[in-house]
Amino acid sequence: PEVEPFFTAVPDLQLEVAYLMAECRARHQRVLKAEMKAPSWLRCAQTGQLMTEPVQLGNRFFQKACAKRLMGSDLETMQVNVQLADAVQELLRAEPESVSSAETAALLSNRKPWEELMPEEGLPLNHLLC
Repeated sequence: PEVEPFFTAVPDLQLEVAYLMAECRARHQRVLKAEMKAPSWLRCAQTGQLMTEPVQLGNRFFQKACAKRLMGSDLETMQVNVQLADAVQELLRAEPESVSSAETAALLSNRKPWEELMPEEGLPLNHLLC
């Protein structure tokens, strides 16, 4: 819920933000659903989350960012395990579109063309300074 009225000199910005946030929510829902179905070998040994960039430390696999935190050093030279990364991506692709996709479609259906939103002569300067 908005605490203050939304104001911008770019009329379509509020819709764009709503659309991008709905897309992020949909993507996050897909990740969470895939995570619930994922076998333990596709999860980070530290966080339990899906590994999009798995690297090996000893005999365990970690998400690259977790491995960096654990080792306290730069791990840019460590190779990402391509087979595990591909398996995680396949699991994410297999997840059906989430309910938020309907939300994004509804947002787009209400979108007005830029020409209707922006006056041909532009916005007056005093309108931008209020």
